[in-house]
Amino acid sequence: MTRQDSIHKDWLAFIIGLFAYVQVRILGTFAVGELVLFAITPFIAFKKFWHDTRARHFVYMGLVWLAGVMFADIWNRTPLVDHLKGVFNVVFLIALVPAVYWLLHDRPRRLLYYYGGAALSMLFNFYVQRSYDVVYEFEVWRVYAFYPLAIFAAGFLYYKGRHLLSYAVVMAFGVWSLYNMSRNIFLTQSIAVAILFYMDLVAKRHGMVRAKVKKRVSGVIFFLLVALFFVDYTYESLASSGALGTRAAQKYWVQKRSDRGLASGRGDAFVSLYLIGKNPIVGYGSYAKDKDKVAHRYIAKHSVWKPKYKADNLLPGHSYILGAWVYAGILGFAFFAYILVLLWRAFYTGVLFSDLKLMGLNIYLLMMLLWNILFSPFAHRINFVFFIMAVMILWRRYDRQEAAIKLS
Repeated sequence: MTRQDSIHKDWLAFIIGLFAYVQVRILGTFAVGELVLFAITPFIAFKKFWHDTRARHFVYMGLVWLAGVMFADIWNRTPLVDHLKGVFNVVFLIALVPAVYWLLHDRPRRLLYYYGGAALSMLFNFYVQRSYDVVYEFEVWRVYAFYPLAIFAAGFLYYKGRHLLSYAVVMAFGVWSLYNMSRNIFLTQSIAVAILFYMDLVAKRHGMVRAKVKKRVSGVIFFLLVALFFVDYTYESLASSGALGTRAAQKYWVQKRSDRGLASGRGDAFVSLYLIGKNPIVGYGSYAKDKDKVAHRYIAKHSVWKPKYKADNLLPGHSYILGAWVYAGILGFAFFAYILVLLWRAFYTGVLFSDLKLMGLNIYLLMMLLWNILFSPFAHRINFVFFIMAVMILWRRYDRQEAAIKLS
């Protein structure tokens, strides 16, 4: 590939990012960026993607999830419109893989271009399209509107070698999120900074971070414990004193006195787990409604009712992994369990640290994605596929580097 071709792909990645959150509704919600990727798919070379064993496995596991969706919908006699929405959600996720892989395979750092565009796209979505749920606080949704911009800025600064400034940006954003009724960003990005700070120390001492997070487990655990202590102490001090505002203080004390502690703020997770326990194999079907009042009775009994469930009577799909399990049964769970194992192995073996300039963005995005898999309803297929494909491409390069080292 010529330098000019590479520059064209850089701009293409940025343009796709610019439309990553610009949404249109055609049997569900699509990002315009997805439509661009679908449009270029017939004109790309598929061999790069198909020769990557891990990328193929991703597609195979996507098909497993799709089989779960179809079986659950047939078993539960899901209405046709809901069935098509559930099926095409997975089909389109799989269909994104070839074009995204082609876009990144020669230069995984192109992920920065994509995410720069996506950061601007999210702001457009929030302030112009206003697609956020008005039931929840404006402040919380504003935090998530600026979250991609903060991640991109911190990742770009890290890429440019300004590591301390990168940490300052993402931590400042995390503290700001606390003042706007959102806590998970402060938690996840504090952990990201702790990991990166430790790996920076390793890199300075050894010249480069090779695969061997598994040989430095004690150091990683120590810095994680320090980060968790810092997060807990900071949040409790600010919330209990009222520094974060009256609502945040009330929320803190209610959860503090609850039997479930801070986990009581994730009551919908307990509803999802209850539903899974009642039907762990088949699931309830795409966009399943609470026809038998199973969730309603649990919510009423345990006082975990959430206003968002009143409007459409949907069974709560609390997170990527629990939502897939609730709607598509055990096969939906299998897909995201596979993703979690893949990400753990990429972290543990050091694949995510193999590109020293990109590892800042990698770890910031990793922590964001892990939170979403465990605690957020599935959304933004395009972001998900871009990051997972970038990890797989880095992994393939890493394997080649390791093989070359063994031969030398």
